[in-house]
Amino acid sequence: MTEEVRHEPLDCAFDSVQDVFALNIDQAVERLSEISLVEYYEGAEFLAKIGQGDKLSIAFLKTMPWVGEHFGDGSIKKIVDFTYNKICRTPNKLSVEPFLNSFVVVVDHINKDQLNEYLELIEYHLGKTTYSIHGIHDTHPSPSLQAMLGNINLLLEQLDFKGIYEWINYGLRYFKDHPERQEEYFTLTTADSKAVFQRQRKGLLFSDIERPINLFQRALWKTDFMYAPYSPDFEKLEHFSPYIESDIIRLPDIYESLNGVNGCKRYMALVAHLVAHHQFTTKIVADNVSPQQRFFAEVFEDARVEYLAIQQYPGLKKLWLSLIPIVDEFDCDKSIQSCLRHRAIMLTRALLDDDHPYKDEIILDYVAKFKTLMADGETTTANSLSLGLGYLIKTRGPSDALAKVYFKDTEVTYRDDNRSMWVFIEEFDEDDEIFHRETSPEEEDEEVETIPPHYYDEWDYAYESYKPDWAAVYERLHTHTDGSKIDRILDKHSSLVKQLKKVLDLLKPQNKKRIRYQEEGAELDLDIGFTKRD
Repeated sequence: MTEEVRHEPLDCAFDSVQDVFALNIDQAVERLSEISLVEYYEGAEFLAKIGQGDKLSIAFLKTMPWVGEHFGDGSIKKIVDFTYNKICRTPNKLSVEPFLNSFVVVVDHINKDQLNEYLELIEYHLGKTTYSIHGIHDTHPSPSLQAMLGNINLLLEQLDFKGIYEWINYGLRYFKDHPERQEEYFTLTTADSKAVFQRQRKGLLFSDIERPINLFQRALWKTDFMYAPYSPDFEKLEHFSPYIESDIIRLPDIYESLNGVNGCKRYMALVAHLVAHHQFTTKIVADNVSPQQRFFAEVFEDARVEYLAIQQYPGLKKLWLSLIPIVDEFDCDKSIQSCLRHRAIMLTRALLDDDHPYKDEIILDYVAKFKTLMADGETTTANSLSLGLGYLIKTRGPSDALAKVYFKDTEVTYRDDNRSMWVFIEEFDEDDEIFHRETSPEEEDEEVETIPPHYYDEWDYAYESYKPDWAAVYERLHTHTDGSKIDRILDKHSSLVKQLKKVLDLLKPQNKKRIRYQEEGAELDLDIGFTKRD
């Protein structure tokens, strides 16, 4: 029966539709069941006859083979019925083609049983944003549906359906009556749209765990680095790695669980690794070192600083090993792939894991050299460079230059880009002092160190909800200047100071009495707290 259906002509008067049908029918026959194939024919013919041209049928014919294969029998008919009843018969006719094309990415991000949830999401958005200025019938199309469909890949990739609804509702709450601003919000270009989107993402936001991570950093190393989170989704950062520079740690703004390790522990692993670099790594000149040589030198340096940190805090070993992938020794085919990263991840695991599964003689030899070096005592970053160069020489082969590189499970997500390890001194580099400008003592007094801002939610009483990341607080370190300057200012404005003191005294509540010796609040009495606990 399939062969008969395959050769039936499509009942359609558009030559363009017939051409697209001829190009896609083989894919449809290969992927669809007999029931779905009938739905495929009927849907294409129906959309070509509803008076909206050939574009709908063309988009339908291109996408539905994958849709029917993914969602199963009945799904194509369900989409056709939804398209006609919920979109074509409303002012949103121009959104039908983007809606059908959206299924190209939808099938990659939702499960087989979630088609109804996706259709309900589109219907909800249409119902809330299609409007009428006069009368009870909708006369104006949704100003934001096409904008949202343009970002559907990012939405489904980063949010669950609950999160998407929250993001939609925020936009409707503030911009339902402002079509232009509504469209801007749903294109994910405005600051508030991005802020709400980030809050709804799947995973643990760094802002929710910053204080415990900061305490973890201070407790272990008594350091006080500031944090500057980055968001690869909006900053267009591909393969961007964390790093530490100028006493500031740059790290992802969100982490999902990975291999059973929750987001909090992943942040701990990252911060511990970065601070270990700060404690034990010294810069070496990189100008005469090739990228491949630097690559393997960094593997040994990462292992060296982690080994030294583990001597102080043995529990870090289990944490780090839980995030280092284990790959099969023979996964990479040297005849067709570059195995540089494959060799590196095996070496990475073997340097820290005493029970690693690898039998390669060169790996075992360099693991032994590394452990002997570390057991002898004092080590430096130069030792890591020496080991890296030797390992590359021993393992280098013709396949390393192949364009196809083995990437599967070769990334250690908590490790940085090792910029703290290298310094580049090129031929025409000028000394930084060439741009130095002499400053007066007054200017030096006014110089302050700027710290990345902290963002806080703000309560919107009108809508009874929080505006995420609405207030930015910029902290500044106090300058080391003459303290008598403050006394001189107070003396100069002594009359104003007295007047302000009177105003503040009048503002104090007169019928309130502070209750002291409480276990909670601003006036803690630790002795009473311990007594009650005993």
